[in-house]
Amino acid sequence: MDQCRCGEDEMDFSDKTSVPLSLEVGSHVTSAALHSAVTLSCVAMSYPRATVTWSRGDVPWPPANVLIKSDALNHVRVLSTLTISALRRQDNGTYYCAARNEQDMLMAQQDVVVLGE
Repeated sequence: MDQCRCGEDEMDFSDKTSVPLSLEVGSHVTSAALHSAVTLSCVAMSYPRATVTWSRGDVPWPPANVLIKSDALNHVRVLSTLTISALRRQDNGTYYCAARNEQDMLMAQQDVVVLGE
């Protein structure tokens, strides 16, 4: 039996085939020292391609020490990162990555634990 080992970059979407939305996070819990930097990542895969947003339910968003970046890796994959440049105690908590396209919406959570005094 033959198997196709096609990479995602080689997929042909000329017939507008739908790819169901999926979402992967880099780590469910990230621990880092106080005043250090931490980066959370989220990869959404779908066709039509999804838009990725970040949120944190209990604080005004985004704070000044947070940088959010999203890059389309190909026709179906989007990599989104959230970088906290200098961790503070109040950065402890749960961060939400949401991916949405015209067909679906998924959300994943990642926890940040700030270590040290």
